[in-house]
Amino acid sequence: MRVLLDKQDGSEEYAAKGVEYISATDDKEEKEKFVAKAKKEVILSTGAFMTPQLLELSGVYTFQPCGYIPSR
Repeated sequence: MRVLLDKQDGSEEYAAKGVEYISATDDKEEKEKFVAKAKKEVILSTGAFMTPQLLELSGVYTFQPCGYIPSR
């Protein structure tokens, strides 16, 4: 998957405008590329797997460690 970005007018910032992805087929020779463009916003999520890392890399989230929590 690849997030499609557009530069904001008069700014150095970018905004996500859609995503590009490849179909998940078993036949590796016949992969088809798709583009989905957003009308309002793009929501990035990988479920429970690596979501904090994805959000941190996108600039949406800043990691703040909780510290040591002892087990009982």
